Amino acid sequence: MLGSSILVTGCQRDLAAPPAPPPPVVSMTQPVRYPVQAYYEYNGNLDAVEMVHVRARVKGFLDAITFKEGDEVQQKDPLFRIDPREYTAAVKKADADRRKAVTELKRAQLEEARAKKLLSSRAASEEEYEQRVAAREVAEAVLMQTEAAVDTSQLQLDYTKIFSPITGQISRTLVTMICWEERLMM
Repeated sequence: MLGSSILVTGCQRDLAAPPAPPPPVVSMTQPVRYPVQAYYEYNGNLDAVEMVHVRARVKGFLDAITFKEGDEVQQKDPLFRIDPREYTAAVKKADADRRKAVTELKRAQLEEARAKKLLSSRAASEEEYEQRVAAREVAEAVLMQTEAAVDTSQLQLDYTKIFSPITGQISRTLVTMICWEERLMM
C-alpha cells in the first residue's frame, strides 16, 4: 500500500497556475488648483467690533420703526421716528416770538432815534434819552433770547428722527410701538 500511494502521488502532474490578469486601465489627469476656504471651529461667544446703544434725546411717542431686527444698516440710515407734532408747534411758537422781538427792536430803535433828535433840540431830557437807549438794548437782548429759543426748538424737532450712528447689523429692539388707536384710548 505504501508503494501504491507513492505511485499515485508521483504520477500526478503539477497543476499550472492561472494566467495573470491583464494590467488595469488607468486614466490620468493633470492636477488642478482650486481655492479652498480655510475655517476654524471655536467654542465661545463673539462680540461686535463696534456697539452702540441708541437712545432718544427727546420725549414722545414712538411713531415709526424703520428697520427689522437683524438688518444691515448704513451710517445715517433712519431707525426710529418720534411723533414730531409737539416739537413742530414749539418751533412755530419760537419763530413767532422771534418775529415779535424783531418788531419790538425796530420800534425801540425808532424811539431812540426820535429821542436823540429831541435831545439835540433840547425838547427831551437826558434821562428820557437814556431810557430809550436802555429799551433798545433790552429789545436786542430779547431778540437774542428768542433766536436761541428757535434754535433749541428746531434742534429738539430734529431729534425726533433717530439715525444710525454707525454702519453695521441691528440687533434687538428694546422698545415696542403703540399703534395710534391704542394711544387714543389711553
